[in-house]
Amino acid sequence: MSFKHACFISYRNGDRNDTGLDARRQDIADTMNAFARDLRDELKRALITSINLLPCLVFLDQDVECLSKGDPLMATLSASICESVCMVVVFTGHYLDEEKLICAAELEGMLRRLKERCQKLKVSENRASEWVFTAVFREPEQVPQILNENLRFDFTAYDSSSKPLRDHPGYLDNIRGLALKIKDAWNEMKHHDALNFTDDCPNFNILDPDQNEQDLLQFVKTNKKPYSPKFVRS
Repeated sequence: MSFKHACFISYRNGDRNDTGLDARRQDIADTMNAFARDLRDELKRALITSINLLPCLVFLDQDVECLSKGDPLMATLSASICESVCMVVVFTGHYLDEEKLICAAELEGMLRRLKERCQKLKVSENRASEWVFTAVFREPEQVPQILNENLRFDFTAYDSSSKPLRDHPGYLDNIRGLALKIKDAWNEMKHHDALNFTDDCPNFNILDPDQNEQDLLQFVKTNKKPYSPKFVRS
């Protein structure tokens, strides 16, 4: 199997290091990072029975062993996205953020790569939506159309005091459903492995937020839902 990762978890990481972050919001960053790790762990447990346990079977940028030593971060992310069968987007209302474009770069890169996969498979580009899944963490009403076409799994009740995902029956069902879809996609790509999906990964690059800022801002502008308050005073 040429793919190295069954899925790539894309989420809004690093808020705790943002300049000027209100100390009262530190727990938000901690909760998001903890959720991403929890999701990684449970997906690994669910996939290990059907897919050989590979290093970084589920790619998460918090895992040191998943990061290429000495390579720039953008090169590592580009290679990891290219070598992933699926992407899991942990969605919050600020996932597509004009001020921090790395998530937009990951999503745009994966969608671009999946269109190329569809061309190799000689199938409709609409199939690309079958390989991107949305784990809704916050603001489900803000999920953009580009992700609404995909399968969604609700984790909005998760907070910093939550038990591990495996201890929540509803969450466990979500994990099992998500893992089943990832397993099916992995097996499909394995069946078509002769098409050499990853041979050109050394030449694949996601857009760099510094060098391709305008392109990414346009991607965000095109796809991000305009903010609409839940409650409007009469």
